[in-house]
Amino acid sequence: MNADNILRVHQSLKVMREPNQKVWDDCLFSYLPEMQNTGTTKIQGEQGQPLDLIGMNSLTKLSAGIFSNTVSMGDEFFGFKTNDPGLNKNESVKRFFSKAAEIVLKQMQSSNYMLSTYEAITYYCALNTAVQYVEYNNEDGLVFNNFPITGCSIAQDHLGKVNTLYREFKMSAAQAVGRWGERCSKEVVAAYESEQTRYQEFEFVHAVMPREERDTKKIDNENMPFASYYVDIANKHICEESGYTSFPYAVPRFFKVGSEPYGRGPSFTCLPTFREICDLRSDISDGVKLLLQPPVFMPGTSGEDDIDLSPGAINFYNPADGKPIFYTPTIDIERSRDYLMTLKDDIKDAFFVDVFKMLDDLKNMTATEVNERMAEKIQQIVPVVSRLYEEFFSVMITRCFELLLDAEKITDVPEELVGTDYKVEYTTKLDNRLKSLEIGQVLKTFQEIMVVAEALLAEPDLRNFFDIDKVYDIIAQGNNVDVDLVREEVERSKLRKAEAEAKQKQQEADQLASSMKPIDAQQANAPGSILNKMEEANA
Repeated sequence: MNADNILRVHQSLKVMREPNQKVWDDCLFSYLPEMQNTGTTKIQGEQGQPLDLIGMNSLTKLSAGIFSNTVSMGDEFFGFKTNDPGLNKNESVKRFFSKAAEIVLKQMQSSNYMLSTYEAITYYCALNTAVQYVEYNNEDGLVFNNFPITGCSIAQDHLGKVNTLYREFKMSAAQAVGRWGERCSKEVVAAYESEQTRYQEFEFVHAVMPREERDTKKIDNENMPFASYYVDIANKHICEESGYTSFPYAVPRFFKVGSEPYGRGPSFTCLPTFREICDLRSDISDGVKLLLQPPVFMPGTSGEDDIDLSPGAINFYNPADGKPIFYTPTIDIERSRDYLMTLKDDIKDAFFVDVFKMLDDLKNMTATEVNERMAEKIQQIVPVVSRLYEEFFSVMITRCFELLLDAEKITDVPEELVGTDYKVEYTTKLDNRLKSLEIGQVLKTFQEIMVVAEALLAEPDLRNFFDIDKVYDIIAQGNNVDVDLVREEVERSKLRKAEAEAKQKQQEADQLASSMKPIDAQQANAPGSILNKMEEANA
């Protein structure tokens, strides 16, 4: 693939990305003003900052909540297993995966993973699409980098997974020559050789995509499954061509709509509300100033067009008594503030601010009420976190595993795993809470079924009125009990039949035992009985 073709695809993907650019810029102004681009918007204050901090605060709480409940670098928060349950029980496979998870975690702990991941989750919540890159070198180990989606163009495969990414960036001539040397374009080399232009910046693009044509028998960079090109845009020159064994970027999307490759989420939804909040804050500020510094009408002459009702303004009029008059505005500041708080609550709800927040009244609630409240909160965020697991954590951890395998940091792969797919499973705080909720749901189901059982003992005729199995099924479904924990109707029938047969046999045995009279050793044998005849013969 030559530079012209790469740049044509790049331009095509940029055109497809363009409709999102304005929304992303507004999101940066609203939620991450320190990362904003140059320019102005309606939600921007005089100093280039938003007029209200509710967007920043809500974003921070959501990002911190997701991060603290999904990443736990002090403990192993992930592991590996195959899709084959039988293979997962193999001792050598279990030992290998356990050791591999330990090595991956230690490498991540000694890298910039924590900082990079928090930044990625922040971008994920603010722009609804994040981009994280990981590579390995012998000097630094694992190295993670984040790139705002505002400078990236993506495409996805038929399954909706991102497998193509073009990332734009700038480098000075000195940086480019330091990385690629004489492989740079002659224009970049010439700029480097002059002290006046050595630090002149040039635009580049890093393009990663599935390699269409390759020799699978070769294992060099130019024949790996994913192609990588670094291209000098202005000079249409390829500075580096290489490849990856797996896609090196993780691109999580908050929500996806149809075939659209870029994410959607609450930060987009809340922009109109945030604009209204900023407008209202500006109006309230003007109203307070007007109350503190009302305009005054002084004796004098002026035209109707000269009237100014701004705070502290001085107007002139023709009075009869010659006294100054202060304008008294009729502004309901409190009602405006109440409405402002309503709008802010809408932002907080959309950003799940209360999902990870400790409930103040837990000590005044029963255990059942606590489980119900916790379930209600956690289930709101589960769809969001599930996509984060699938498109971010799984991709990054799997990529780290493969990089460390290639670097021979992970060795001794069991023969059973050769050519076998594997997956990442998690044991994060959120997963532990979900498991505790599942336990609570099962216990709650038991309690409710016991109530039914007691009612049946008190009134057996209820069995003739209700289908008890269906009642139990409804109770289990109502408590969201995992269907795998509930036996199927056919299996229940077999178990009940076996129990009935065992009970019948026990009853027959009991009847037989009760019909047999015990032998009294002190009582004389009946005349003519076998025992009596044996006794007479021995005599």
